[in-house]
Amino acid sequence: MDDYQDETYEPGRVLQDGERIEGDDFALTVLHTPGHASNHVCLLLEAGSLLFTGDHLMSGSTVVILPPDGSMRQYLDSLRRLRGLPVLDLAPGHGAVIQGATPHAGLINNQLTRALTQISIEHGVPVIDGVVAADNLEQAIERAGSKAGNKGFAAAEAAIEMVNLLKALGV
Repeated sequence: MDDYQDETYEPGRVLQDGERIEGDDFALTVLHTPGHASNHVCLLLEAGSLLFTGDHLMSGSTVVILPPDGSMRQYLDSLRRLRGLPVLDLAPGHGAVIQGATPHAGLINNQLTRALTQISIEHGVPVIDGVVAADNLEQAIERAGSKAGNKGFAAAEAAIEMVNLLKALGV
């Protein structure tokens, strides 16, 4: 581990994915979101459509993923999982609450893009990003290229061209 980890810490209780925590006037659903850490969870406040993101999504800073406990692959999978949640506001563990009309799909996709860039830098390979940020189905269809062509096909073409370029360069 590193100097920032307390290897002696043992939680009094381990939360399980899908578990509900209920109080007199609230209910939270536990969402296992590994990546930053293997045991990371987000908490969804059901009535208020608020997601407590902990260290998974932050306002104004980048999430640090340190192997062996942190995993970029798991982080990306967890980001994808959060995309479809009925969330209005995000409450990160660091930074300001992200409220209301903030495009949450855009924030999640921004984190995803940062993660893909980090993979590209760490492994010295290009990464093609064909993620479409949208707030609803109609917007997703429009941005995927309903009038301007197939954006997924364009991303795949770009990936093939990048492979061909690398081969031509002898990389």
